[in-house]
Amino acid sequence: MDHLRATTDQPFDVVVAKWGSGEVKTFDSLVRHAREARGVAHPFPSPSNRQCTSDLKTGPIKSATLTKLCELNGLPVYAKGGCGSVVGSPWRIVVMCLGIRGKESTARSQEIPWRLNLPSSKEGRAWFRWYPIFDWTREEVFDEIFKHGQEPFWTYGMTDEHLAMIREKHPKATHGMSRLSCQFCIMADDHDLTVAAHLAPAAYARRCELEDQMQSTMMMSRKRLPIITGVIPQKSLLRKRKRNPEFLNPWSGLESNPMADFVMNPVDSVTVTPTVHRLRSRLLR
Repeated sequence: MDHLRATTDQPFDVVVAKWGSGEVKTFDSLVRHAREARGVAHPFPSPSNRQCTSDLKTGPIKSATLTKLCELNGLPVYAKGGCGSVVGSPWRIVVMCLGIRGKESTARSQEIPWRLNLPSSKEGRAWFRWYPIFDWTREEVFDEIFKHGQEPFWTYGMTDEHLAMIREKHPKATHGMSRLSCQFCIMADDHDLTVAAHLAPAAYARRCELEDQMQSTMMMSRKRLPIITGVIPQKSLLRKRKRNPEFLNPWSGLESNPMADFVMNPVDSVTVTPTVHRLRSRLLR
């Protein structure tokens, strides 16, 4: 968020997924709900059932976007977001821009970089999905970042100091994160999981604890995280969290160094998205 504030003069919202009770919905609570309320034997999301994406990211972002659309049109907002028909209103077109590249996976290579989202295009709205860097290579992405005098998010190109620290125990960790969405993603490879376990020890300990409690595994290989990464979770971090409820609170003060920001901000449900208010690239007249 600090990077966004420093590099743009546009306002943005922090969209947080919530349960009907108003409590913040996290990856952990999503898994616990699947087991306790629905009796699912394997409660973790999977590549074929990516409820973490729909419940923690796309769903809340869509609801927030619809709410902004209603506000721009001066229409009353429903309690659950949205406002019904926008026929005849000045703001009717939504363009959702996503930084997806076709070369990231076989499935993504089959995507269409500009398309109409039919399920969301109703009640007078036209909702488009646009992948502006779909055909770019990894190198072109970084070249563009540097060309504008910026730097990639630090976990992609970690310093020699960070890598040296990790390589002491895991020589195969040859680079920073290759892909990064959630800190511990069900789609991540072994390398990224290992690097993340070192960079975010508190979140890693919490995820290992969740596997133990559910007697299940987060990854489809059915291997526990410590087996995959070779990293033993630091249980003392869990005790610290229980003593201090704000230990893993993303809204509490963070230390200035980038590693502290990554370690202390592991709530998977928080997605930063530029607000559609005043952003013509997202909402067009």
